[in-house]
Amino acid sequence: MPLAAVLCSCGGVIDFDGDGAADLVDCGVEDPTIHPNAPDPWGDGTDQNCNGIDGRDDDGDGVAGGNSGGPDCNDGDDTVFPDAPEECDAVDSDCDGTLTDGFDDLDVDGLPDCVDPDDDADGALDEGDCAPLDPGVFPGADELCNGEDDDCDGEPDPDEVDADGDGWRGCDGDCNDDDAAAFVGGPESCNGLDDDCDGYVPSNELDLDADGFTTCGGDCNDAVATIRPGGLEVCNRLDDDCDG
Repeated sequence: MPLAAVLCSCGGVIDFDGDGAADLVDCGVEDPTIHPNAPDPWGDGTDQNCNGIDGRDDDGDGVAGGNSGGPDCNDGDDTVFPDAPEECDAVDSDCDGTLTDGFDDLDVDGLPDCVDPDDDADGALDEGDCAPLDPGVFPGADELCNGEDDDCDGEPDPDEVDADGDGWRGCDGDCNDDDAAAFVGGPESCNGLDDDCDGYVPSNELDLDADGFTTCGGDCNDAVATIRPGGLEVCNRLDDDCDG
């Protein structure tokens, strides 16, 4: 091509290829498709816009942005680009599509715990959750028989406490948590109480004839009030005093 056909000099500025860019800033002085304002699609291996890389780089971090098809996921922030240092925050600094990058994410919601307002995903914000890392504990949760303050009201329910130290709590079935001798499966004593917490008192512990004595207490006939230990013997061929 004749030199005169492409050489343009305006005010002493030389533009050899006539692309509107002075040769001093044009990295392709002989190619009108290459100049600082040229479109520069990423991936073709050519630096059409003279920024030193293949593709457009608006934030100057040295990586072509998505506006030209490049891998920089935020071409308006020069701290965000592939392989950039990751911080524990809500920004995908290294453009790998994840915010966690080795940071703790208890509820696996994709947001690192350091910026997650609800780490355990129980619906209660950490600031009001008495156990922010336990999804089973939050204000309004159902109380479980575990001795813990599941509903965050400041203390476990009374029936979750083993008040008498017998190893059983009210929520476990202890029918009398003020008496260590009464618990589920406990031995029955001759006391008229439900010691084994099965819901009833054995009949031999009851004073059916109201004479002050029970069968287990030595009453040999709990259907007749005059027959009892120490009762008055009369001539009736009965063991009125239960001495055998």
